[in-house]
Amino acid sequence: MTACSGGANQRRQAKDDFEYLNTPALEAWNVPQGAQPQFYPNYDIPQGNYAGGLGKSVDIRPPQQVLELI
Repeated sequence: MTACSGGANQRRQAKDDFEYLNTPALEAWNVPQGAQPQFYPNYDIPQGNYAGGLGKSVDIRPPQQVLELI
């Protein structure tokens, strides 16, 4: 049974690559002269200094999953 199962660390990490970590930083949006930008509050992202994991440090398990029972 143990040969088929992975360790707890494997269940915490995504299996594909972490290429998104190499994405270039966003640039400011330049509105062409004379254009009227329209913004919709439905998609506003609140300003803030958010700290969180990146890449392999992100735990992808759903909150309901209990590792001791697996």
